[in-house]
Amino acid sequence: MKRPVRKFKSLEIALKELAPYFQSQAQLLTGRGFENFDGGRPRELAGNWLLTVVLNHLAGTEAFTFTSDNERDGIIYHAPSRVAVPTEHIVVPPARPGDGVSSEQWIANQVAKKQRKGAPYARGMMLVIWNLRSDNLAWHPNNAARKLPLNDFRKIWVVGLNSVRDNCWSFSVALLGPAMDRPGLSNVPIWIVDIDFHQARWSVQQIQFAINARATFDVDPPHPPLTLEFLM
Repeated sequence: MKRPVRKFKSLEIALKELAPYFQSQAQLLTGRGFENFDGGRPRELAGNWLLTVVLNHLAGTEAFTFTSDNERDGIIYHAPSRVAVPTEHIVVPPARPGDGVSSEQWIANQVAKKQRKGAPYARGMMLVIWNLRSDNLAWHPNNAARKLPLNDFRKIWVVGLNSVRDNCWSFSVALLGPAMDRPGLSNVPIWIVDIDFHQARWSVQQIQFAINARATFDVDPPHPPLTLEFLM
């Protein structure tokens, strides 16, 4: 069933709109939804933007974009094939005094929280987790992947601020699943997205690889399944 969605004219325009939220944890957490984007919250749009630029980097094209979705937290869309994959978002909140739970356990807990909504809800969706708990250099993606509970999500991504140097803001994007549930794989694929907000420019670099991981996007009949295989 088709339904109307909204999208930015370009990823550059989206970045300019989202820049204040990328640069402020408070605004990212509490910012009002974008009325012209079906009420999508800033953290949802920012997370989907990061996933989109990483997927474009992997594919070597600009074919991926993201759209609104009044039923979920946005859609990652592959224009040439008309493949649309819905996303669901959740946050690992900033650390509070006396909170001794590790970032890895927090991530596992948040996945379990979403999974409790049931397999039909999770199946076919990508779960995006904003890790706001601490500096993203201080957590261990491989350990986080091993701690994940059984779940029905298609992919589980963790995004967060890595560092700020001069005008360069670096964000990490880690794919926790399905990398760790495939035989012979021991690393979570991780990318760094460096953003210059003044120039509305960015670059993507992969810093950790998991060989032969597969990213698959399926659509309902009559469209054939689309399988994109990347070297991760």
